[in-house]
Amino acid sequence: MGSPSPLLHFSLPDAELFKFPPRSDLFPPRPTGEGRSAWDRPFDIPQLLFDYTTEIGFPFCVVFIYIVTSSIFNHVNTKRKFRPWGLSQTGFFHHLVLLHNIALALFSGWMFFGFCKSVVISLPSKQSSHFLVTTADALCKITGDRGLGRGHTRIHRSPASAPNSFGIASVGDRMWHQGLGYFGWIFYVSKVYELVDTVLIITMGKKCSFLQRYHHAGVMLCAWANFRYMVPAYIIPCLLNSFIHTLMYSYYALVTLGVRVPFYIKKCLTGMQITQFLVGIVLTWIYFFLAYDIPVDIGSDEMQDLRFLANKTEDIGKHFIGSRTVHCIDTSGQMFSFVLVMVYVFPLLWLFAQFFVRSYILQKKVKVQ
Repeated sequence: MGSPSPLLHFSLPDAELFKFPPRSDLFPPRPTGEGRSAWDRPFDIPQLLFDYTTEIGFPFCVVFIYIVTSSIFNHVNTKRKFRPWGLSQTGFFHHLVLLHNIALALFSGWMFFGFCKSVVISLPSKQSSHFLVTTADALCKITGDRGLGRGHTRIHRSPASAPNSFGIASVGDRMWHQGLGYFGWIFYVSKVYELVDTVLIITMGKKCSFLQRYHHAGVMLCAWANFRYMVPAYIIPCLLNSFIHTLMYSYYALVTLGVRVPFYIKKCLTGMQITQFLVGIVLTWIYFFLAYDIPVDIGSDEMQDLRFLANKTEDIGKHFIGSRTVHCIDTSGQMFSFVLVMVYVFPLLWLFAQFFVRSYILQKKVKVQ
């Protein structure tokens, strides 16, 4: 008996996922490198560092220290009447800023191509049967083996094992293992280094705006949650942000070199930042509602337990005679991350829109008058 044709659906996730705190026994496997000769994943992520940075205390401690210290130095710079610090007047500082911008431009470009590669490799060929559903499955279930219905996100850290060993699904050939896990961790951790932007601004005697502090602090917490709970939609901000940052830091590098970049380029970059938030919101909501059918063996133990069929190696069409609908979001951690991102991004969008109006519209009107 053949399997029914699978369909795409749009529906709300399981109501049981709307709970806080999210389950803490679901833990991402540590991504591995491809060797020093590989351009995309040249080194392994140390297990101790991986475990430390994925614990909830790490991002919250960094954000707390960042908010406190930036507030203190804002106060100090205000009392100093925003006079530049002596270091910022040296050639060393100028070269440091240039190196910082060039490094982040190249780094962001490297991440962008790494994320692109992980998506392209993970997608099914256009000749695949049920192409749309299979594509949805590849984008929603980012760990496990290839094939419709063979992915899974229920990865447990076994309490009976050693602290650094993981349960099932530590290997596979889906998007997480093709680069999303590796670059996703680097993307998240790189948000710590990007706080150097604020250090440079303060050293120049300027005030760190609320927009910048909110942006840096919030993106770190959201990146942590997306990575920690292996959110399928994590690929969206990773692609958008790494692309925008490649352009943005390239612009900063040119300005630091003294190149006269047309003003409309700066305006365009701010507009692109706002656009990335709008596009990200729309695509993330699609992930939120997306569901699809997967074929199942009615009599299988996997069907009884409602687990994804990650270990089947036979031809799927010969054995599967039923189907069931699975949702793209299937853990409370993914739901928590979705809510956190939405709570963060809407105020951020408003702040950027205010900045755009104040900097490029009202300022232009004042000049005309």
